[in-house]
Amino acid sequence: MLRSSLLSAVPGIAHAFTTRAWFVPPPPPGAASPEEVAPLLAALGAPGALPAMLDQVHGARVLTVEPGGPRWPVGPGDALVSAQPGVVVYVRVADCVPILVAGRRGVCAIHAGWRPTAAGVVQAALAELTARTGQDPGELVAAVGPRIGPCCFEVGPEVVDALGRHAPTAVFLRERAGRRPTVDLGALAAQILCSFGLRQVEVLPGCTCCDARFHSYRRDGARAGRQAGLIGLLA
Repeated sequence: MLRSSLLSAVPGIAHAFTTRAWFVPPPPPGAASPEEVAPLLAALGAPGALPAMLDQVHGARVLTVEPGGPRWPVGPGDALVSAQPGVVVYVRVADCVPILVAGRRGVCAIHAGWRPTAAGVVQAALAELTARTGQDPGELVAAVGPRIGPCCFEVGPEVVDALGRHAPTAVFLRERAGRRPTVDLGALAAQILCSFGLRQVEVLPGCTCCDARFHSYRRDGARAGRQAGLIGLLA
């Protein structure tokens, strides 16, 4: 498991980004039960925590874990907020960007592939987290996990145009002579987080497509597994 030094410094928070060494169950009907997440929670340092996940749809819908509400999954969406101690929220990725955000009173996990990012999922998640917890954006800490890197994420003009609505293209576009450009989704995520008012953002290294430690849909196609970004308030 990989951890952010910034998030590790936030009291009362458990978090991690997994590698392909860990099994990450899919949403129902593929997942038998939340108990399948128990090994992850134990390694996270949160044994006995309640896991909560989404049915990810590559959009901008943000959901919140409510007391006594559904957790397996909470519902269709691409960001999950929790202000409940003892609940770990997580997103599943295989090239998309996992973003974990924490404050002392709440956490959020964001599935920020290019489509959710273009739809505004990062800003929507931060707005929900600050509204739910009353925290100022400057009090939050965020980590951007391993994702497909600019070494491998070749895109067409429609992707550049969609992402360019959220940041200057100089932030994320990597031009290549005689070839299609690539995009740095990690740099774009960091820019969006900072533009919202966060002052502490860490971008972890690692390209899921060319680093064999990770699952990659672009590299492996439909047989690819998934990594997870997990975060929770400890009870």
